[in-house]
Amino acid sequence: MWAKVFDVVDKAIKPITNMVDQVHTSDEEKQKLKNNLEQIKNQITSEMIDVQKEELKAKKEMAIAETKSKSIWDKWRKIIALGFGLTAVIVILVNHVLAPGVNLILEINKVMVEKMVEGQVIEVVAAVPKLDLPKEIWNLLTKLLTFGFLGKSAEITAGRLSSSHNSNLKEDAD
Repeated sequence: MWAKVFDVVDKAIKPITNMVDQVHTSDEEKQKLKNNLEQIKNQITSEMIDVQKEELKAKKEMAIAETKSKSIWDKWRKIIALGFGLTAVIVILVNHVLAPGVNLILEINKVMVEKMVEGQVIEVVAAVPKLDLPKEIWNLLTKLLTFGFLGKSAEITAGRLSSSHNSNLKEDAD
């Protein structure tokens, strides 16, 4: 990274130092000009390095602030996953607990409802329909759970491998 800074400054100053060689003055004056240009080059390089250090420091502070933030926007993946998971749980409960139980009660009590079949009204035993959950939602739910698990595992592992890890602290479980 710093090599790029030196290259940029060298490319900017090089034409000027070449001009000094072409000036018709004594060698002593040429050397004095070259020394002044070298000082200017070093000053520009130092200032560019300081600017880059400040930029890196600001990026570091921003990253730290983002990781420490506790707003709802930081939890959006978990909220979406919770919504899909809740939908799946509701569908499973309706299809495997509620619908069969209610349908059994309706069949035992012979609760009849009128139904239009091919233009004629007939009476059939009432039934609670099963809910369909599209395959895409199941796939999305499994991916969310998988990547959420893998992401959190990787985050904890990376924390343990860092030099600032304290084994006595309880792992973050959110």
